Amino acid sequence: MAQRIVNYMLYDTDRATYVASVGSEGFDKTDSSYWEGVLYVTKKKHWFVVAEGGEESSFDSGEHNLVPLSTGDAMRMLEKNKFWDIILEHFEIEEA
Repeated sequence: MAQRIVNYMLYDTDRATYVASVGSEGFDKTDSSYWEGVLYVTKKKHWFVVAEGGEESSFDSGEHNLVPLSTGDAMRMLEKNKFWDIILEHFEIEEA
């Protein structure tokens, strides 16, 4: 379980919906840019990731971090990991 209050909003993994496991590709755990985490969405459609990574990643080395994401950042994270079915499940995508 992870909880964090950011800008007067509570982000809680126990109350949010698990979306996907995400992380850096092409790096191994010994690389300082490596990171891995879990993407969540709240009932009110606020996105966040709980992750850990190397000292050159976006996350402190060896520590779990909960970081709120914009909708666009969550979408890009899912696109980068090629989670097309998850994108269709959580976002309104206009047909071409």
